[in-house]
Order: sequence, then structure tokens, then C-alpha cells
Amino acid sequence: MATFVRQITDTADDGSWASSSGAYRSTGNTTTTSGPAGLRFVGVPVTPGALVSSAILDVRATGAAEPFTVEVFTTDDQPPFADNGHTAPSGHPVTATPAGQDYRVDVTAAVRAIVARPGWRAGNALGFKLTATGKLSQIGTVETPPAATLTIEYEATKYLDPAGALLVPVELPGAVEVEQSITVQPFTVPVTLPGAVDVVAPRVITAEPLDVPVTLPGGASLSGTGTAPPLTVAGALVVPVTLPGVPTLQVTIAPAPPPIPWRELVVSEAFQEALDGREIEQSARVEIVAEDGTVLATLGGEAATHPGVESASVTCDSGASIRWGLSMTVTDETLFPRTPGDLLHPLAHNRARVWWRLQLPDGTWGEVPVGTYYLEVPDLDDQPDGPIVFSVTGSDAVAEIKRATWDTAVQVGGMTCSDAIAMILASQAPWAPTAITPTGHRLPTDYEPGEPGGDPWADVERIAAAAGMVAYVDRMGVVTVEPIPTGAVPVAVFTEGAGATFSDVRVGLDLDDLANKVTVVSTSPDVEPPLTAVATDDDPSSPLWIGHGHTYHKRVESGEITTQAQADDLARATLADLQQPVEQVTVTHLPRPDLDPGDTIVLERARAGVAGPRRVVSWSLDLPADGSGMQTTTTTRRRKL
Repeated sequence: MATFVRQITDTADDGSWASSSGAYRSTGNTTTTSGPAGLRFVGVPVTPGALVSSAILDVRATGAAEPFTVEVFTTDDQPPFADNGHTAPSGHPVTATPAGQDYRVDVTAAVRAIVARPGWRAGNALGFKLTATGKLSQIGTVETPPAATLTIEYEATKYLDPAGALLVPVELPGAVEVEQSITVQPFTVPVTLPGAVDVVAPRVITAEPLDVPVTLPGGASLSGTGTAPPLTVAGALVVPVTLPGVPTLQVTIAPAPPPIPWRELVVSEAFQEALDGREIEQSARVEIVAEDGTVLATLGGEAATHPGVESASVTCDSGASIRWGLSMTVTDETLFPRTPGDLLHPLAHNRARVWWRLQLPDGTWGEVPVGTYYLEVPDLDDQPDGPIVFSVTGSDAVAEIKRATWDTAVQVGGMTCSDAIAMILASQAPWAPTAITPTGHRLPTDYEPGEPGGDPWADVERIAAAAGMVAYVDRMGVVTVEPIPTGAVPVAVFTEGAGATFSDVRVGLDLDDLANKVTVVSTSPDVEPPLTAVATDDDPSSPLWIGHGHTYHKRVESGEITTQAQADDLARATLADLQQPVEQVTVTHLPRPDLDPGDTIVLERARAGVAGPRRVVSWSLDLPADGSGMQTTTTTRRRKL
């Protein structure tokens, strides 16, 4: 890790200000109080595409201190300031709040954006524009120290920024076979770095837009931010990437995974035709799966090793840590577990994977998985005049992870959130399959989960939330950590009237969880002084306008935030979420267990005042042998007052 520190100097035109008349006055190394000010830092050694872990701008106000906005001039190499220079294009604004006379501003995102530009070269200059609501106080210089200082920490051996673009020319070999399509823009590839660089797993980067020259097979080419024909490859394609004077990197373009059969099923015409037939035939099949993925037995279906379950119900609820729940009734008494080695015994650590089945028009069965469950001790019902029947309940892998309470702390301070979560799961649930999206968000250096007796899954959820992600177990039993889904495109439509696809709607509105003021406070002892961010509803046209005098306050404490920008973002996001009440709609409809929490569906029921898109939060489904069950889906959205 390299560190670059530069103050504005007395030998370059790197401090300027704009007068009240609008002219940008070049003043060598001084910024004054009359208008927007400029700071220029020369000789920045960051190489194109280096991984910038942090960039901090430190400023001392020699007069009265007030908040101001910092933007970066969007140029490849900031020239000396000239008249009207403050009108040059700028962006990536950050609010600077004083602590006494000092400002410490996180400009990491801004610096990353500039060094990601195609024209950036090591040794170029960075420029920042400072703008206050009123007038800027005099800013410290070499004449009135301490001078404004820029500190950048970066890793020169990583030429690919996970938060930015692919920053090097790429030439692909011409001999490729056509099996699978890879779109060049956006360009998403796993990156394998040289052996000298410590990388636990390939990192996925997205270059969007792609602003490098690329040579494609057959003579086609791409430069700038244009588009090009899809590139087709067979298998993994390893592309050498060379920078002058540095080791060669290997960029691996991996083949896309094969399509998931059930996801193809639910968008097929046959699936929709079966649902539209109204007299639908559905059933269930249960696989007993070992932790290594081997299917040990099958209850029901064409390849059954045991009779099917008499009945079952499953629930999927994103509002609970344990998202998936199962209850099923079994009549095959040979399956009743008596010893830990039996198939359904909890200590066998086998899982029950349940499949909802729909008969298609051609008579075959289409299947959708509806959860993978660790089982609890069953309840036996032995009636004298009937067969032995026992009921089994199950939960997803989170229930098992929660049982593995901490006995000692784990060192994850300073790690990225994704790496920290991977370490926690490797420690407490080494048996769990995982799919963790990489993130550049880092934890404080002193962050240390693992309080004796504590819940490791609660730590996973907190760390994921700090990075803007959600942690859950998917329907196949994989522990998944990913960005919160947007669900912008509706995946299902439920309408009233002739051919209605649902039978019942219940609507409720919750006004308890409202806020027009949010305060975020950092709690990590590693962040000194503690960070504070406040967001308020300042819109006079809003029913929750803070100026009405009625305050609805929400305080958020976070041990995961390490920068002012993170605190500000969390405050704004929390306020935006809590400015509108929750409208909850519960609908009973034809079965669609392919829906995931976060998916968007469209509901149309004029009489109930329900119209438009809603986000799926939870659903439940009964699976009787005769296929007569209906699904209940709960959706919520924020409704404008």
C-alpha cells in the first residue's frame, strides 16, 4: 500500500478564489473569502487503474468555520487556475462539516473517478472546487499554516478498480468458438492477479462505460464509450493485459453458468398456459440431501424412493432472519428417525429440499424449489385405529448458524465487508455453501465481532447492511450476500375481473415508523472524533416538513461507518425510507412460488384502492396432495402522504 501526501505549495498556482463579480482570481497559494475557491495538487503519482482505498482532504479555516461543498474538477490533468476557472466542469460533491476550525473531507469517490479517466496518467494534477452557501472563510496555506493537504492511499499493484472501469487496453485472440455470448459493454470479468498479490478469490469488476480501446476478433474494434458486437467465446478465455513497466495481468473471461431449469420454466409459455387453465394440478416432492449435495432419498415424484408427504406448507419471509420455514406431515413410518444416522434425524445434518410441482399441458411436471431446510425433531402421532403419522418442521441454514454462538472474537477489523463475512462464515459455518458479492466498503480497524455467546448471523447482517447489502439463505440453501435487489421490472401481474388471478385483498397502513429527522452517529472507538450526520425533511410542501414544528426523530447508531460520506449517505437513505408510511397489501392468488422477496409484482384491484407495483416481502403456500392450495403473498411499499 502506497501513501501520497501533498500540500498546496508556494511554487505553483494551486490556490485560487472567485470574486463576487465572478472572475476567478489567480493568487498563487492563497484562497480568500469572496467566493468559490480552488485547490490544486500537482504530481499525483497514482497509476491508471490503481486501487484507491482512501483519499482525504484536510483543510484549516483561519476565520469563522461553516459547512461547504467540495467537488473535483473533472479533468485528466488540472491546469493552473485562470480567470473564470471556477466555471470548469466539476462533480462528485461532498459536504464538508467543520470540527472546530478543521475540516476532514472524504474525497475517495472523487479521486477514484478521476484516476479512472482514460486520459489520466501518473504525475497529473488534481483540482478541487470549494463552495459555501455564503462566503468561504480564509483557508490555510503555506503562509498561514496548516496548508490544505491531500492524502491518498492506493495499491499500485492492482490496476483494476472494483468500483470503476477497466483502465487498460485489451486485445483478445482471434480464434474463438461460438457457444456463449458476452456483451462487451458493460464488461464484467473475474480478475486473476499475479501470484505476488494476495487475492483470496477472483474479484469481479464492471467497466461501465467501457472507456478503453478494445480489439475484437475479425477486425472489429471498440474505443471510447461506443458499443460493439457481442463477443462469443467457448469456455474460459484468458486475456493478457500489459501496462508499461509493470507485470502482466491475466484477465479471465469466464463462461456464463448454464441456465437454471426452473427459472426457464416460469417464463415459458407452457407454465403460463398451465396457470391460465384454472383447473391446475399441483403436488410436492421432497428430496433428502446430504451436506455434500448428494440426494439420499426422494419422497414423491416419478423417481420416488418413498411415498410422498401427506401435506406440507412453506413460508418465505424476508422480514425474518430465518427466511424459509417448513412444516410437513409424513405417513411412511419407516422414515421416523430413532437414531442420529436416520435420514430425517436432526443430527444427521441432512436437508429437506421441497419442490412445488405444476402439471404442464403436455402432461409432464414442471418443478420450482421452495426452500432447503434443516430438520427439527419430529412429533409422532400413533393412533390405535390408524397408521403412524409424524410431522416435521424445518428452517433454512440460518437456524444452524445461529446455534454456533461465539466463544471467542474474530479479527476482521479493516477488512472489506465481503471478506469479513466470508471469514465469519468460514469460522462458524464451514459447511455452508456461500455466494458473497465483493464490496470495497471497509470496516473500522478495531471492529471485532465475537462477543462470547453472541449470534454470528446477527454480525453478518449488520456488516452486510453497512455495505448496502442483504444477507439471506436462498431457496437452494446457499448463504447469499448481495446488494439489496431493486426489483424494478415486474415479474407477475395480478388483476381483478373476468379471469381474475387472485381472490382476496387486505390493505393496511402503518404510520408508526415515520421520521422527518434522522441522526446517524458512529460508535466505533476507531473513529475519532465520532462521526455525526443529520438529515431532515426540508421541503415546505411535504406533510412532514420539519418547519411545521412536529419532529419525528430517528437515531441510528452504527459501528460500521468509517467516513463522513458513509454517515451522510446512511442518514439520507434512512430518511428517504422513513418519510413515507408503509402500505401493506396481502393478497391470496394462484400459486406463484417462484417469487422472491424483493421482486416487483403489479396488483390491480380498484375497489380496494390497490393499483400499481408492489414489492414482495413474504409469502406462504400450502402443498396438499390434491393440489388445491392457494398462495398468500404479502407486499409492502412506501406510500406518499
